[in-house]
Amino acid sequence: MPVKIFSCLVDGLNGQLVEVEADILPGMSAFTIVGLGDTSVMESRERIRSAIKTTKAVYPQQKKIINLAPASLRKHGPTFDLPIAVALLVASRQIEANCHDTLFVGELALNGSLRPVQNAVSIALFARENNWQKIILPLENFAEANLVKGPELIPVTTLAEVIKILNGESQPQIPKPKRPTIAIQTESTFDLIKGQSEAKHALQIAAAGRHHILMYGSPGIGKTILAKSLAELLPPLSQTEIFETTRIYSACGKLSSEQPLVQTRPFREVHHTASLSSITGGGNPLKPGEISLAHNGVLFLDELPEFPRSHLEVLRQPLESREIHLSRQNRQTIFPAGFTLVAAMNPCPCGNYGDTEKPCICSPQTILNYRKKLSGPLLDRIDLSIRLTRPLLKTTKVEKSLDQIKFEIQLASERQERRFQNSKLRNNSEITSINLSKYIKLDEASENYLQNLAQQKSLSPRAQVQLLKVALTIADLKNLDQPGQAEIAEAWHFKQMQ
Repeated sequence: MPVKIFSCLVDGLNGQLVEVEADILPGMSAFTIVGLGDTSVMESRERIRSAIKTTKAVYPQQKKIINLAPASLRKHGPTFDLPIAVALLVASRQIEANCHDTLFVGELALNGSLRPVQNAVSIALFARENNWQKIILPLENFAEANLVKGPELIPVTTLAEVIKILNGESQPQIPKPKRPTIAIQTESTFDLIKGQSEAKHALQIAAAGRHHILMYGSPGIGKTILAKSLAELLPPLSQTEIFETTRIYSACGKLSSEQPLVQTRPFREVHHTASLSSITGGGNPLKPGEISLAHNGVLFLDELPEFPRSHLEVLRQPLESREIHLSRQNRQTIFPAGFTLVAAMNPCPCGNYGDTEKPCICSPQTILNYRKKLSGPLLDRIDLSIRLTRPLLKTTKVEKSLDQIKFEIQLASERQERRFQNSKLRNNSEITSINLSKYIKLDEASENYLQNLAQQKSLSPRAQVQLLKVALTIADLKNLDQPGQAEIAEAWHFKQMQ
């Protein structure tokens, strides 16, 4: 009589139930797996055969059929090793337990031990949302899955241990959750920056409101180190952000049992030779790309004009919606992409256009062609632009300390938290034209100033909305409820390409 064991397949970041049906029929020994499994699923037959024999259980010698349902869903990965093995043992009556409320996930080694699988967080979240009572999973996935409160987690190390637990011969050993360690940064990148007070202020605005920023200037002027310092300025991750970010890194297999949480803001630096799928996400199965790995953190694109135009244009949607929609064959997946973009570029191919010390050797047409690599719609989605000049390594000007800047950013973030407490928004950069009037109310003088500026500079409606969002962040840093004419003027100063 066929038996049924349950498992979970994660496609993108969403879990889907998979029923593992097993039947043992009279006939010559054969092992057939149906249900649209990939190569790793089909190869599980040999792993399961060796694992069952190693545990001293009886490997059925009759004809064995495994059906992974639904058959229309492509199955991938070694996640189904454990549920297939358990299904065979239940079908051969070596396990008598009722497993109707339990999910099984795990990869089997030839000696019967269990190896960890990816997406443990998403699997646990699926179990909680669909009222599954228990999950039997590898011990190395326990700390990661334990982030999701709800289903009972039963960590195991071997198939033999699973058999004993299901037959009531032993009790599961639940380990004490390890306290995740926090990486300590011994030296601040921000403290290494000398001068560049205007650029530091632009970074402060970007960090406070999560605004995208473009920096341009001569080579070696400090664009890269400024970009890396932005992650230091961002407030610490909230509990919600920790869970979101950890779930993405779990899907990519970038977590370990010693460090099951992502507790610091991600900083992802992408080289211009990176493929399109590595940036946006893709593959088979679909996995998040760099823009999703930078979720709740910073995405740094250096030498922006050197990226292929197709790679840059695909960023237009996530820069606004903060998510990426991927369509591959018959599958559609949405990955989060709420990153803060920091882009850097030279003013011309030789890098010296506008430099007071080094001559530019580029012709006007060469400079024009270089800048035309960046489309107007892409630049229109970047809130802040700053031109870097050569800093004075010795300066007598008193600048704000890192602690003071971070304190002001924290206060601005708390203001935004109170402002958006009854909505799904988190920061000023997420305000849209639809809800703009709800959060930004200008006085008559400021309204007239904005309208005159829009007419003189031919600003698009999107540019006007971005201008007001940046002005609101500047007002938050000044501890003001609403932006005024001065804040709009400052926002325009950082918006225009100087």
